[in-house]
Amino acid sequence: MAEFLTNQIDYIFFFYGSAFLLLIPICLFLRRRSRRKLPWIWLGWFGAIHGANEVLDLLALSLEPGPAFDYVRISVLVM
Repeated sequence: MAEFLTNQIDYIFFFYGSAFLLLIPICLFLRRRSRRKLPWIWLGWFGAIHGANEVLDLLALSLEPGPAFDYVRISVLVM
């Protein structure tokens, strides 16, 4: 099972990152619709940053990144 998941890790990163990026429009919709002012925007920002991190991880798997790319990935991870 571990070998199967290792071979499919690019698909896992893609769908995991897409789910967090899909969280952005959902939070914007809920922010407009909500009568109480819940902090939906913070959850949307979390989804954007975490989704961007997963997309960068996916790119790191498919490309041969240099040190500048690693600094960008670490910066997004720290945010």
